Amino acid sequence: MEQLQNAFAAVGARLPRILLPAAGVDLRRFSVIACDQYSAQPEYWDRVTQLVGEAPSTLRMILPEAYLDRETPQQKADIHAAMRQYCQDGTLQELPEGLIYLQRRLPGGIRNGLMVALDLEQYACHPGETGKIRATEGTVPERIPPRMAVRRGDTIQFGSGPV
Repeated sequence: MEQLQNAFAAVGARLPRILLPAAGVDLRRFSVIACDQYSAQPEYWDRVTQLVGEAPSTLRMILPEAYLDRETPQQKADIHAAMRQYCQDGTLQELPEGLIYLQRRLPGGIRNGLMVALDLEQYACHPGETGKIRATEGTVPERIPPRMAVRRGDTIQFGSGPV
């Protein structure tokens, strides 16, 4: 296992801490993707909020792109509180150490992959940078600080474990 961890570290990755929704969680309302294509469409997020209602949802663990410029300390606190609650009340279940193998169907065929944790300190977002982890598409640099502010100190992203 140590050899695998060293190999991952060499490329800016590590074995992930995997949390999945518990049996019985409504996956249709739990699963929310923070899609960049909806960054200028707050009405989309209003519809998602209506669909989710009071159910447990990843919507409560993200700050949608449409609201990055309006992020408040209370939103950040609410996001962290939702993460803690889901870890404490069993909404999220931690799997044993390991990896998740993925297959994505794309128009050109199937793409295989592994889910790993990335060291964002190794992330190079500007064209021509040579960090261990590079963007696969254009990154909007001014969106990084508000996203980092929301993630800093949360219990899931930075691996401090459930509180």
